[in-house]
Amino acid sequence: MAGDLSTLAAEEAAWSQRTGEYWEEARALREQIDAKRAAGAKPAQDSTLMGLMQKYTAAQVQHNEAKGAWFDAKSALERARSRQDAAKAAPVPAAPAPTEHVDPISRSSSPPPCDIWDKGVAALPKDVALNTLTRPELEALLAGVAGTGEGCMTAAEAAEFTEHWVRRYRSYGPPRPPAPPLRPRADAPPVRFAKLVYGEGVNFAALVQRYEAAGRWRSVAAPEAATVVWERDVLEGFREKKWDPRRHALNRLTLEAEVEFADKARVLKTVQQLNRVGGDHPIPCLDGYPLTGPHDFLALMPQLPKLCAEQGQKWILKRADMSAGFGLTVIEHLGAWWGRNAGTLMENMKAKRHRYLLQRYLDQPLLLRLPGDKVGRKFDLRMYFLVACTDPLVVLTQRGTVRMNIEEYRHSDYANKHVHISNIAQQRTHPRFVELQHKLKIPHDGLQQHMAQDQFDAMTACMEETIRRVVLAQRKHIQAVANAGRFELFAADFVIDRSGTPYLLEMQSGVAISHDDPVSAATIPQLVEEVLCIAHEVLMRKANGGSLRRIHAAERFKPLINETLR
Repeated sequence: MAGDLSTLAAEEAAWSQRTGEYWEEARALREQIDAKRAAGAKPAQDSTLMGLMQKYTAAQVQHNEAKGAWFDAKSALERARSRQDAAKAAPVPAAPAPTEHVDPISRSSSPPPCDIWDKGVAALPKDVALNTLTRPELEALLAGVAGTGEGCMTAAEAAEFTEHWVRRYRSYGPPRPPAPPLRPRADAPPVRFAKLVYGEGVNFAALVQRYEAAGRWRSVAAPEAATVVWERDVLEGFREKKWDPRRHALNRLTLEAEVEFADKARVLKTVQQLNRVGGDHPIPCLDGYPLTGPHDFLALMPQLPKLCAEQGQKWILKRADMSAGFGLTVIEHLGAWWGRNAGTLMENMKAKRHRYLLQRYLDQPLLLRLPGDKVGRKFDLRMYFLVACTDPLVVLTQRGTVRMNIEEYRHSDYANKHVHISNIAQQRTHPRFVELQHKLKIPHDGLQQHMAQDQFDAMTACMEETIRRVVLAQRKHIQAVANAGRFELFAADFVIDRSGTPYLLEMQSGVAISHDDPVSAATIPQLVEEVLCIAHEVLMRKANGGSLRRIHAAERFKPLINETLR
């Protein structure tokens, strides 16, 4: 045991040091980028600035990877120490009475659940992930195995299995004591918070100056003096020592919650699990294979000959932990490409350097035509969603923007990201970007000119439903105790096929708030200010014991999930 602890401690210390080094590297690059932008440099015109931005993105990815590994090592070390302490100090437990069982989750006496639980797990489909189900979905599955024969469950057994499922997956930790009243006296004056905001970054500073000039918000120099903190990077000291969720609303959920949305492989696994559960309306999903380790690589090998034999099917390999269009490769001939690169992929996964996602490429996307276009351009569609409160869970959504490629679409030249990768960071490298950038982005509602109204409405509703189901599947991570008092703005990017069906590409945390084009200039300032006002209102209402059934600051945001309405 002592040897294991020393090994785990050394591993935790190594990852901690590496995380700090990557953080310092990213911070130094960010300071250089901010200095160049303050001097008026633009990425499309300044190759040095573009190089710095690419290095900064890579440093952020390395920092996030190292921080995730550090968190895993730290958790393993804490578990090992807990086991050692328990082995030394805990008395030998007395044998339980044969007629009574105390459930460690509900802390109440109940019949032993082992037989019922094992029977239910055996009766349900093997690929069902119980922790991602909603209660109606579980009850629908149990209804499908109802009966009295072998492999079936009676109604009483199904009800008992459901109750144990609720305790396991919908009750987190031991029961909490009742919270003390927020306002002990009936005549106590309401708690009020001034609209004081702290944030970092050139883009956010420019927005806050606009809000200050209008007299709606005031910027402060230190996060502990603010009521709403807009965190661009990790303010570890403030998070750990000075942050009080009763007095501050902090933008950014914990890393464990963020990675469930920002990691492409995890998002795809979540969607696949939700679709395997069944239902009348599966989430539109491009088939894919998460490659997060050697086990995924080996599981793909038996299917690879069949995939390579599909005539004309294109694939795309994505780095699961990168964004802004970096780390993407469109594969025209899977068999030949796999023969050249499989060894490198396997080595990277063995060394835990990279995580990947191999996914079918949508080769027949819906195209938009600009004046003078012959064929049209590929585009993606961004929708924002805001986790405004974690307990109770309140999520709102707002329509975003359409982002077009700078070159017209063609079924060739798959290495050309200006044709096939719809991300503004990739389009900036085109020599005509400065000339055309004001044409490449339109509001979400601008798609109504290119689609029938009923098709547009069905597409938008499908996008919102996809976000809702993915967020609910990650409820356990969002509602962790460490996320109390936090909020975060996320983005979900979709690609549309020619029938108008939206396919989820990725979700992003730490959404970019640059507003240097006409559409962003009309969208981002309102978006960010509304997020700040919603966070401020939630903070005030919770401090005064108020209800979150309706949030008055939400003007363009519309409700998506609100647990107070149950």
